[in-house]
Amino acid sequence: MTRASFCICALTLAWSCASTPVKLDGSLITDADGGTEQPDGGPTTEMDAGIDTLPAGACMLCPQWGGIVDAGALGDTQLIELSGLVASRTQPGVFFANNDSGDSARLFVMSANGAPLGRYTITGASAVDWEDLSIGPCAQGSCLYIADIGDNMRTRSSYTVYRLPEPTVPSQLGFTLSVSAEALPFVYPDEAHNAEALVVHPVTGMIYVITKQALGVASRVYRFPMPLTPGVTATLEYVATLKVPTSGDIQLTGAAFHPCGGALLLRLYNRVVELRIAPGDPWEKIFTQPAITVPSITEPQGEAVTYSSDGNSFYTASENAGQNLNRTVCQ
Repeated sequence: MTRASFCICALTLAWSCASTPVKLDGSLITDADGGTEQPDGGPTTEMDAGIDTLPAGACMLCPQWGGIVDAGALGDTQLIELSGLVASRTQPGVFFANNDSGDSARLFVMSANGAPLGRYTITGASAVDWEDLSIGPCAQGSCLYIADIGDNMRTRSSYTVYRLPEPTVPSQLGFTLSVSAEALPFVYPDEAHNAEALVVHPVTGMIYVITKQALGVASRVYRFPMPLTPGVTATLEYVATLKVPTSGDIQLTGAAFHPCGGALLLRLYNRVVELRIAPGDPWEKIFTQPAITVPSITEPQGEAVTYSSDGNSFYTASENAGQNLNRTVCQ
């Protein structure tokens, strides 16, 4: 195989695949007659129930990551602390990004070569310490998830993920538009944590927060309980402790799910690693898999990572002005 193929989900740019409901441990949910069922009185959709679905077709990951391409300079002069980056799933070639703490509640839009397209002001949201940006399924189809989860001093009493339907980017360059978001506030089940990584599973819609631990200490993974209830503070559930960072690593600053969910990129200050599961594995097994270092360029303060919309490449970017968007391609 000379190039990676990608799943039917990505080809059709659809989030929901026709499938058989399964539990998080991979077993089928069946009723007494052998058919699938939903819990009595519970959510009526698979996504709201927080259960997994099997992709409608094989999802082939990149067999080997290859060279690194300078995709282009980050052209928006106000995008000086790029911390979150995500590739649109419905508008190929469109990327959304956010600054770190200190900025207002807004998102930047760029092309695949870093050229600025416009900006969105986010109403219904405040920017305490925005860190990461993710994308995933929602009732409206595709939603952006903004992670206000930074807490360097570990003194915050609560945190928030903001969710908004992915906006359709106009053709006019330099636009400034306003879109509204709903708040998903949360607390941890144990103690306050600093975190800079947020991922939303592209099939299940489950939201995961990955902590930024002390130097050389492995990060922890927490998930939102389902169904999501905007405006109501949720208590996250502990899922797993990653195998990174190791004692020789610098801290974890970003993450991204492959468009079909079978791989997970983790961004450390000193390297990028990928975790994978085999076909048939339960989704959450991915968080306990070994971390394989993948090609990436050394950046001054690299915090952002995202797969392309087809999963055949991934992009990284750094904080600081005058940086470039860098792309690692599949051989």
